[in-house]
Amino acid sequence: MTDWTVHDDGPLPGFADFIPADRDLSDAEIEGIASAVAAADLPVHATLGAGSAWAALVRSFSRRTLVRELPVQQALVPWLEVHSPPVGEAVVRLQASAASQRSVLFNVFGSGFGRGRRLRFTAGSESGPRTDCVTYAFRVMVKPRVYRRDEHESVEVSVQGITGLQTDSRPRGDCPWCSRLDRSDDDPLLVPEPVLDLRRDSSHNTVMRALELEEETSIEAGFRTPLIDTPLRLQAVVMHGARVEIQFQLPAGRLYCPYHYLHDVGAIHGTLWTASE
Repeated sequence: MTDWTVHDDGPLPGFADFIPADRDLSDAEIEGIASAVAAADLPVHATLGAGSAWAALVRSFSRRTLVRELPVQQALVPWLEVHSPPVGEAVVRLQASAASQRSVLFNVFGSGFGRGRRLRFTAGSESGPRTDCVTYAFRVMVKPRVYRRDEHESVEVSVQGITGLQTDSRPRGDCPWCSRLDRSDDDPLLVPEPVLDLRRDSSHNTVMRALELEEETSIEAGFRTPLIDTPLRLQAVVMHGARVEIQFQLPAGRLYCPYHYLHDVGAIHGTLWTASE
């Protein structure tokens, strides 16, 4: 078994690093900032296409005032949910998508386009056999700052460090997604796949499922700080594609029904299972 390993590959600029402060900006300067941000890895691409909205965003950053800095705190970015079958076990492998790459890269940013960090996974990582469901999460250190422009306040979150990887195991009965599957067979977010009928088989079966994390895949997570009421967010963007392989060992004598969870912006989910005799 190879340990899951994660490395902090250093800082990434925030939006404010591209914007001169405390003065009005010309239209030409705003266009130049758009080009510089587009060439960087800062995830503000959705804003770049709207000219008036983009100009308003840039000008709001150029005229804002720092109100207060909040303490550095730890936060988690859950990025992968692995669901074990009701019987049997699962093994998780992480590989770079391209054979020429030895690592899987993520850029991690916080709310308000603050400064980020680049995170690197060692390719070829593998977990041990698991009979429980498990959440894989990045541990990061973040620093929120509160700004004001006119009467409006905003929060910028800078990611100051990647401190490691956290795995949280729980019995399948305590997994919120597997529990939903057991309670209902018509959940629109749980899509059934072809069944695997081993009720007349005498041998265990090994089933491999793969999840492709394509470049620019975005994974978001929320967190809170006790000093302000505003819910805050972290975003991890895949920069080098990754392939997550989950190998399931399924005992004979049961009918297995696999499902996949429709991923939106949260963690990526592996296959979910029900089993009956």
